[in-house]
Amino acid sequence: MPDSAHLLKLRLEREIAARKSAENLLERKSNELDASHHELLAQIAQVTRLSAAIDSAGEGIAIADTDGIFTYMNNAHAQMFGFACGKDLIGQSWTRLYDSEALTRFDRDVMPQVAREGRWSGEMTGRGGDGAIVFQDLALTQLRDGGILCCTRDTGLRRIREKETADLRRRVIEADRAAALDQLVETVTHDFSNFLGAIDASMTLLAKQYDQSEPRKLMMSVFDALHQARSVLNQLHPGYTAPAEQICDLTDLVPRLCDLMAPLLDITQTAYCKVPDTPLFVLAEPTLFARSMTNMFKNAIEAMTGTGCVLRIEVEMLPGYAPPTLPFAPAARLIFGSAIDGAVARIIIHDEGIGMDQAVLDHALERFVTTKSNGRRRGIGLTSVKDLVETCGGGLAIFSTAGVGSVFVLDLPARANADVPADTAEHMILPDTIANVLLVDDDPIALNRLDRLFRARGWEVASFSDPREALAFLEQAPNFIQLLVTDRSMPEISGDELAVRAKQIRPDLPIILCSNALKSAIPTEIDATLAKPPSGESLQAILVRLNLAG
Repeated sequence: MPDSAHLLKLRLEREIAARKSAENLLERKSNELDASHHELLAQIAQVTRLSAAIDSAGEGIAIADTDGIFTYMNNAHAQMFGFACGKDLIGQSWTRLYDSEALTRFDRDVMPQVAREGRWSGEMTGRGGDGAIVFQDLALTQLRDGGILCCTRDTGLRRIREKETADLRRRVIEADRAAALDQLVETVTHDFSNFLGAIDASMTLLAKQYDQSEPRKLMMSVFDALHQARSVLNQLHPGYTAPAEQICDLTDLVPRLCDLMAPLLDITQTAYCKVPDTPLFVLAEPTLFARSMTNMFKNAIEAMTGTGCVLRIEVEMLPGYAPPTLPFAPAARLIFGSAIDGAVARIIIHDEGIGMDQAVLDHALERFVTTKSNGRRRGIGLTSVKDLVETCGGGLAIFSTAGVGSVFVLDLPARANADVPADTAEHMILPDTIANVLLVDDDPIALNRLDRLFRARGWEVASFSDPREALAFLEQAPNFIQLLVTDRSMPEISGDELAVRAKQIRPDLPIILCSNALKSAIPTEIDATLAKPPSGESLQAILVRLNLAG
């Protein structure tokens, strides 16, 4: 009995010890499980935050398995390709986002590098669900299970900004160049206007000394060239506005332009100019007309490379359009403009030059196209003729045969003398010279307007944009000038000071102050004031008051 009790006691003690051990183990495992639970919750929270961050990231992120099927994609990646959310592409192949050209690049370059190095990055062009091109920076990383992690960023906006930056940089450079060119043009026009004014005034003095017809004819050619040069310089000025069209008499103007170009002929060559006995008028901008004619004359002369060639210029009046009669059968022709409905003033220029083939004629009116080998030729001459036709109406026809010559036929609408518009009548040149006027203004546009107004009234004009040059001219020829017209606000010497110094040289010289600054006190040396821009009527009234109307 005692032995049984002892054994029972021992068994009970073992069971109690085993239970305590089991309880301790259970408590330890429970604690470990609770710690693992908290760690798992923390990891879940971290994964949730990371997933939310990935889903809201600006960069596109996607994962494809070993078969190339998308298993994950954030919304940024999907929206980059035109899809609403990443779920729209889960379970689909990544290849649907690229065209055949891009897939060829993946097979040839990208995937082999991923297999070798575990990653690849570079620029790639994708294709959106709507077919739009998607420019992207792409980075691929191979995962442990063989899948691919894709990170991408849309570079379309960056490309647009880069292009806008490049365009802005280009515009800034062009603006700088334009500003530099404007400054250069202003300097050139200012300085050359002074030179031309001095030449013009000196030639006017010389012309007074010669009554012989031949020297005077040559001087008139110099005057024509000077006036054309001044008109061209005025066109270079940034504030230039084209003058109004004026009535031009072709029977006077064309022969004068021929005389101007005649010195370019070889000594063995000859030029003939035939015009009607009665005036033939057209309405045109004089400078543009003169440029067009001289360019055609010059081209014709330069085309006549042989000796003994003849240049024929003919002006004729036609009651209506008629096809021109040609001296040869043309191998090439160019027709520009349209036939005139009404009277036609026709100018025909026929040269015995090298001629042109059709390939050359097809581009003859384009800017910067030339057949001359001399590098100084710029190919802009005939474009002025095109501008003349477009401005005045009418047409230009060119007929040519290589080795034979060319014929230029320019048709402009003819006008009767009675058709002179009232606003251009004041610009018509009167036959007799009234007196000589000295014009001074640093603004070439204003100077040109005064020049035209005075010449329209029969005055001979000496123009200066630099008052110092004008004063020097007056000192050299004090009795040559019958009137001084000056601007007020000018560099170096103001109009007020110029008037004072001019009266010291010629006390009886009438002086008109032509300016917009007439509110301040006017010097006593000023005989009359004229507001800018001057009109023909206001100028005429002042000339009448000063007894200078002729």
